[in-house]
Amino acid sequence: MGAALPWLAQAAALLSSLGHPAWLAHAATLRVVAANSAAETQLGVGPGGLEGRDVFELAVTPEDMAFWTEVAQQPTGADTPATVFEGLHSDSFARNAAGELRPVRRRISRIELGGGDPGFLVQWEDHSEQHRAALAAEAVQAQQQAELHALLENTADGVMVMGVDGRILNFNPRFAALWALPLELHWRQQDDDLLSWMQRRMANPAGYMRRLAHIELADAAPTHDLLKLSSGQVLERSSTPLRCNGEITGRIWSFRETS
Repeated sequence: MGAALPWLAQAAALLSSLGHPAWLAHAATLRVVAANSAAETQLGVGPGGLEGRDVFELAVTPEDMAFWTEVAQQPTGADTPATVFEGLHSDSFARNAAGELRPVRRRISRIELGGGDPGFLVQWEDHSEQHRAALAAEAVQAQQQAELHALLENTADGVMVMGVDGRILNFNPRFAALWALPLELHWRQQDDDLLSWMQRRMANPAGYMRRLAHIELADAAPTHDLLKLSSGQVLERSSTPLRCNGEITGRIWSFRETS
């Protein structure tokens, strides 16, 4: 790799011009030959602390390990076709000197080094904020699911939860009993069949569907109705929007038999 040394200053200048962490590896040795200060800072090493490091030391995920293993098994001559080395662009992690992991969006690209030797440019963007936001959203969703579960388990009403796309997310046994659902409709995958069953049980199916369409247009408003079934049974129906992070994600329908 000694013949390649004259171009290292130019490579270092190129890396320094990037606005995100990056380092350069030689394909034949699989060692870092240059890195910018952003990479050194984020990985918790001093100036020059990445140069000479084996790429496997910096690989964190199985995907990274598999990529560099494939590179190590390929010929590395100057006349090696570029198609031998495929790049990599996906979510990964960067690990600093203290062993702490940071979520990143990492890209590895094949480039030509001095003398025509193949090499790889590894660069990444910090996705810590996006990761924290995603975890917060998951926590909110988990809390919402827990609250819905408690509602379904502890209410005497029949409850059905629907998403904004019309999918049935859940319903409780009381709902199934009020609507006399056949056993084959207790599986939530049969959304269309279940909704058709409810429509057929109405004394006025056309009026029932018109009212549902009206409720869909006013998706932010709670509703209250009386439903007359073909059996003569009357159900009191209430609904409220289901919200997550301030956005409407569905609707909760509650049913109870009137006395």
